[in-house]
Amino acid sequence: MTDEAQRPVTKSESSCSTGSPQEAAPPSGSPYIEGEWKVIINLLRDTNPIMLQRIGRKMMNYLFKRNVRKIGELMSRLADHEMADFESGAVGENVPARKVNLTQLESVVDEVFRIAEEELTSDQLTSMIRIWLRDETTRFLFVTAEKRDVSLSQISEAVERFVMLPENQRNLSPEDSVALRVALIRRFLSEDLFYINTMKKLVTVLKFGDLLESTIGPPSGNGKLGGKAAGLLRAEMILKAAQKDNIILRNLTVPKTWFITSDAILEFIHHNALEELLSIKYCDPNEIRQEHVYLRQIFKNSALPSEIMTGLSMALDDLGEVPLVVRSSSLLEDSVGASFAGKYRSLFVANIGTKEERLEALADAVLEVYASVFGPDPIEYRRERGLLDFNEEMGILIQEVVGRRVGDYFFPAYAGVAFSKNEFRWSPRIGRDDGIIRLVTGLGTRAVDRTGSDFPVLVSPGQPGLRVNVTPEETMRYAQKSLDVINLASRRFETVDLEPVIREHPSVYPSLAYIISLYTDGELTQPMGNYLDLDSGAPVVTFRKLLDKGPF
Repeated sequence: MTDEAQRPVTKSESSCSTGSPQEAAPPSGSPYIEGEWKVIINLLRDTNPIMLQRIGRKMMNYLFKRNVRKIGELMSRLADHEMADFESGAVGENVPARKVNLTQLESVVDEVFRIAEEELTSDQLTSMIRIWLRDETTRFLFVTAEKRDVSLSQISEAVERFVMLPENQRNLSPEDSVALRVALIRRFLSEDLFYINTMKKLVTVLKFGDLLESTIGPPSGNGKLGGKAAGLLRAEMILKAAQKDNIILRNLTVPKTWFITSDAILEFIHHNALEELLSIKYCDPNEIRQEHVYLRQIFKNSALPSEIMTGLSMALDDLGEVPLVVRSSSLLEDSVGASFAGKYRSLFVANIGTKEERLEALADAVLEVYASVFGPDPIEYRRERGLLDFNEEMGILIQEVVGRRVGDYFFPAYAGVAFSKNEFRWSPRIGRDDGIIRLVTGLGTRAVDRTGSDFPVLVSPGQPGLRVNVTPEETMRYAQKSLDVINLASRRFETVDLEPVIREHPSVYPSLAYIISLYTDGELTQPMGNYLDLDSGAPVVTFRKLLDKGPF
């Protein structure tokens, strides 16, 4: 973290802090006018009494934390006033306390500053009041972020305004920084308290500035980024926080991502007069399944609102001409007890051709993800878990695909999916908490969408030396034989035979020596260095060298 959440705050900046008068000393070389603080207080009394009350409360808390006796006596008098009313029966547990009139309340503030004048020098008072007034310049973001139904354009403008402030004006006190980050987490990511408790320690306001620069949605809308986006952002923040202590994570990068807010699907539905679809989830499951193919084509032949299309065009300009994946991020997705794994669509886009062709292909993928909200499988999944009445919305992630071009194909060296709990333990030495990874070469779809004719490599992170298949024959039989790729020639996602790709492009296939072993005469051998003699045996995906000798 590099912004306000990380900056050490001087004690005088916080309304809840302690410290000595020296901590509020003015900067050297810029002497204050004698009694300048009195001018500021008198000006606030005439022009902004509400702000004066806030400054007075901060001064009272500051002096109380410094154990200033007279402040303690002042606060005791206020408490004694209420206690006397309680003892006399004027108030009680079920009777409101008497209201102190405004004049009395103002006199309390005046007394606070009289005590402060006795305890602190004029320059110290001026310095502290200036710091607190400077903090008031960020109040606009607090007010905006705390609103329940603040629009995307309003919150984006407020965050951008905060980011554009000079650095010394973005320096929030610790409690203000936490409150602001929690408000933004609630607005865009999640209301879940466990999630908030984790993220508020990691995310920064400047990070939200970056997110909103890459967010598309109805300007007047108030949607979130969705469950998958929230989960990925939490993972990113946790890993980046761990980078300084883990050398393996030093080169960690996160794919560039754009977001479409969850309520954009409602804007699309109203834009195309498709409101009747909002009740389709209550139809007979067989009817939903029968009609979904037609419904999907209705979506794909409908038009996205102009502001969404403009946002997609900006996303393409930013992402460049690299393959993209359009991923679902519904409000329910990746939540506790309802992962929705594989229920909604995630689609690859080659992102090749003219700008118009690329934009049309991207919009088409977005529309198909929207159509999957009304598909039979996710609706039945929701029905089984009592989530049918939840007002489901669909956010979308648009991410660059990690990988390399190999001939006409684009794919990563390897990908996969990992679980913290292992429910498939092939050895008594493996515990449930050792976890499990399904690892494949190529796009990770083969690790997520399991097929009966192909097999990923299973790895237990807690016991990486224990393999599922012990003999070479078993390893050969239960090895990955197909490869999921983006075909840049046909501009489509495809599944191809793995061995021909290896044999045709051994020199450009990424990390090949770490992925395959060579099967010869009933034995599996490892490549020597990066040298591969494919004429000496059949390539078999084992990841043996990656697991035994690499940092993985």
